[in-house]
Amino acid sequence: MTRDHLPTVYNGETHNAPKLRGMLSRRFLFTTRTDTVVVLRAWQQWALPH
Repeated sequence: MTRDHLPTVYNGETHNAPKLRGMLSRRFLFTTRTDTVVVLRAWQQWALPH
């Protein structure tokens, strides 16, 4: 599995998604408005080893 292929099952709402999206938009291009993509990108940014 690569960093570009991250399968996810997510059922919920991220209340601070707009703030997180703003913080992450310097590194990632967001093409949807879903919370799930924000959660994935946050995980890539802060949880995966670089």
